[in-house]
This record gives sequence, structure tokens and C-alpha cells, in this order.
Amino acid sequence: MDMSVSSQIKDKETASQATDNFINQIASAIANQVANQIANQVAPLINVERKELQDEFLNVKGTSDFLNLAISTIYSKKSRGELPYIKKGKRLLFAKKDLLDYLNSGRVKTNEEFEY
Repeated sequence: MDMSVSSQIKDKETASQATDNFINQIASAIANQVANQIANQVAPLINVERKELQDEFLNVKGTSDFLNLAISTIYSKKSRGELPYIKKGKRLLFAKKDLLDYLNSGRVKTNEEFEY
């Protein structure tokens, strides 16, 4: 009888370990699935942020295209202090926001705007 009870206990322990292993495998698979879904949703947002940051600053050629002015005019306006710029080493950069402010500063109001 002792062999039978001992065998049953070992069978229950083996079954319990198998159940625990199975539960751990399922939990790990679920965790991996959730992590992959989160990564797939977050990655495009990170790429958009990087792209937006890159789009915030323009080099001289980009500024020339953006303002529709000759490159020499960009350098002249920069030298006269008409255009705000950033100098990093040999690189000359212009913030798009500052360029938009520059353009808007020359905006003439309409008659309707003067009435208000």
C-alpha cells in the first residue's frame, strides 16, 4: 500500500509541476505578445517625433526654398540680423518656427481686421 500512496504522491507532484510549467509558458507567451503589441504601437510615434524634430530646423538651402529667396539673400539677411539662426560648428540652421514668425511679421492686415 505504501508503494501505491508514494506513487500517487509522485504522480500528483509531477502533474503539479507540469501544470506550473504550462502556466509559466502561457504567462510568458502572453507577456511577449503584449510587449510586441506595445512596441508596434509606440514605434511609429517615436519615428513621427524624430521626423517632426528634423523638420523643425532647416539648413541654408532648405531656408532658401522655404522662403523662396536666393541663397545669397539668406546669407545677407542673416548677416544683417534680419533672420534668426543657430550656429553649430560650421552648420548654419534656421528654426522653421522663427522663419514663420519672420514671414508673419511682414503681414499686412486687411480692412476687416482693422475694423475689429
